[in-house]
Amino acid sequence: LHPAGRFILKRVSACGKGGLQCGSIYCYSGIGITAKPNLDLLESVAHTVKSLKGCWIIGGDWNCSPAQLAATGWPAKVGGIIKAPAAATCNESTYDYFVVARELDSAVMGVHVIGDAGLNPHSPSRLVFRGVPRKALVRQVKSPPPLPPILPHGPLNEQSTVLDPLK
Repeated sequence: LHPAGRFILKRVSACGKGGLQCGSIYCYSGIGITAKPNLDLLESVAHTVKSLKGCWIIGGDWNCSPAQLAATGWPAKVGGIIKAPAAATCNESTYDYFVVARELDSAVMGVHVIGDAGLNPHSPSRLVFRGVPRKALVRQVKSPPPLPPILPHGPLNEQSTVLDPLK
């Protein structure tokens, strides 16, 4: 369905009920997002995304600006919103960013460029989510109350009944 090495999608089950579908895309470079190979890639990804149940995130090297991707109408077609960092990710352009499901829009706190990743010319970007305080609780062992150091006065009383182990 997808050209080899251009799109991958996996479910992360540790993120909420039903999990979260996380994808990575690498559009063809040097030809523009409106070229037939890129439009075909976006169409195949749209087909996959529309078949998903639940929330999804697709991040990667789109090889176009967020405005150019939005102009294709693809994010609206899949019900997604573009989340891009304010800083450039490749030379003076922003090519590395995310498209998230519309349901996740309020949960996204921001997108930041990781400047010291050591990659050239691209710098990766990081998607940051808001925490849900009630779901981020940590279980703690509650210590028992302290026992007072009061000992009985004198020896223990003798048992009045004898225990017979054979009965």
